[in-house]
Formats: sequence, C-alpha cells, structure tokens
Amino acid sequence: MGAEGREQVPSQSDAGAVLPKKRPRGRPLPFGALAWSFVQAAGLVVVAFSVALFVNWARGHGGLPLVRRAPFDLYTDCPEVRDDLPVVTVQQLGTGPRSVVFVDGRMAPAYCRGHVQGALFLPAYETEAPDPAVVAHLSKQRGKWIVVYGDRKLQGGKRLATSLANAHVRGVHLLDGGYEAWEKAKRPIARCAISQMTVASVKAHHATEIVLVDTRQEDAFSKGHIPGAVNLPFDDVLAPDPKVVARLIAAHHFIVVYDAKKGADAWSVAAELKARGARSVSLLSGGWAAWKGLQSGPTSRVGNTDRAASGTGLNDSGKKPDVEVVR
Repeated sequence: MGAEGREQVPSQSDAGAVLPKKRPRGRPLPFGALAWSFVQAAGLVVVAFSVALFVNWARGHGGLPLVRRAPFDLYTDCPEVRDDLPVVTVQQLGTGPRSVVFVDGRMAPAYCRGHVQGALFLPAYETEAPDPAVVAHLSKQRGKWIVVYGDRKLQGGKRLATSLANAHVRGVHLLDGGYEAWEKAKRPIARCAISQMTVASVKAHHATEIVLVDTRQEDAFSKGHIPGAVNLPFDDVLAPDPKVVARLIAAHHFIVVYDAKKGADAWSVAAELKARGARSVSLLSGGWAAWKGLQSGPTSRVGNTDRAASGTGLNDSGKKPDVEVVR
C-alpha cells in the first residue's frame, strides 16, 4: 500500500496532547431577581407617596395644594416689538388740557413711587398679556391719544404699546424718553399713598375692619401666620395671583400687608394692590417678626382665608386709587 492509503496512527506525542475544551455557555440573566427588585422599589415609592399625602392631610384644611396654577401659558407666542409706533415728545403734549389717556407700563413699585398724574396702571409683564379689562377700557376711548410710557432704558413701554396696537386700540403713541422725560420736564406727577400700621393698631381693628395679606412663600406661611391672613406670595418676575388680588380689592376693607421683617416684599405687593385700585393699603411695621415677637398676639399654622375680587388700574367706581399729587 502506498503512503497515501495507509491509516495514520497517532504517535505517543500526539496522544499526550491536551485537546481544547468547549467554552461553557453564559449564565442565564437573573430576570426573576430583577423583577423582584423592581417590585420592591415600586412598593417603596408608593409607601413614601402615601406617607407624604397623609402628612400633608394631617396639617389641616387639606394641607398644601398639590396642584399650582400655571403662572403663564408656556406656549404663548411672544410678539415682536414694533418699530413703526408713532412717538410723541413731552413738548408736543403741551401743558393744557388735551384728549390724552396716559398708560403706565412699569411695575407697581415704580408706578407708586411716581407716575404721570391720572395715568392708568397697565404693567408690561413679560410672562402675561396686558389686563384685558384695561385694554377693553382703552378700546372705548375714541378720538383720544393713548400715550404709553415706561422706563427710558427698558423695553416695557414699547412692548406694551405693541400689544395695544396689536389689540386694535386706536391712537396708541409712545412717549419719547419715558417717565424720566416727563419728570425731568417738571410735569405734574402723583404717588400712591401707602401708610404704616403698628401691631397694636392692627390688633385693635383686626377682627372686623382689616384684611391681612401675608407676602411670604407658602412654606413659611404654612408654618405660622397671623390668623385670617391671605397668602399672596411676592414674586419679582411673575404677576401676583389675579383672582386673589381681585377678591382683595372687591372686599372694600382696609388692607394691611406684611412680610417676614424687612418690608421690601410687603411694599411691592402693597404697591401692586394700590396701583390696581385698592382703596386703603398699609404696611405692618416690623412684619411677621414684630407680630410673633409679641406673644400675646395669636398665630395660626394652617388656613388661607380668601376674603377678597377684580383688580385693574380702575377700582369698582371707575376712579383711580387714592394718590398723592405732586406738582
């Protein structure tokens, strides 16, 4: 037989060689353990949420609200500022009587510190459209100039004038130089009258004649506040809750505003109420700290009395709020 047909017998060296072992199959994933861990995690979330709801309910009066109102429509288109608005100067307006309606587009603190005498308050918030009640009032002013102004360095006046023109309000003009130009020309201005009240005065009239407004945030309000106070938190960007502002103005009570202590937040909210038509607005001297410091004064930990309704630049009688006129 040839070499090719012979059966090859493995040699001793070949017999001693170690053949490679087959690779073991991978271990199966522990789906059961993963599923059980997921069930445990979901159970902990449910238990924690239930405990939180119970604790919130135990605070009394339903606890803190679980749903907050949307401060503004996130999907509202932002109108562009128009460049074709007619501009009028202080000199062109003259000093005598004229068919002019002034509209102040600044925020309430600036309005109350000084504004054109007789001007309507219509703040140009970046997150909200102008008050529809004031816009409707301006739409009825036929044959008059609607002169809008703001701060000289800001775009509030232009933005408000654009909104009014887009709302088909006729006769809209922009005051050149804003309020600063009017004040520099020594034209008649007015200021809001906001007084101070002591804790003793508030206690003497608290039961029937006064509505208290707490401007602190909800968590601080829930931990303690003057009994019967309405919570209207201060925000330097968003407008205050219009429903609460409307009810406060419609109540026709003396409104006393307070914050934690310093008074800056209280002043801003008081100015907002006064500019929108509240008849009598005062600040509580020393704020919550002064009230709490006198242990004889009662405090509440829960509750939010909503005594109070429609806030525009005009009050219910159609008149402007009380102002101090400066000439």
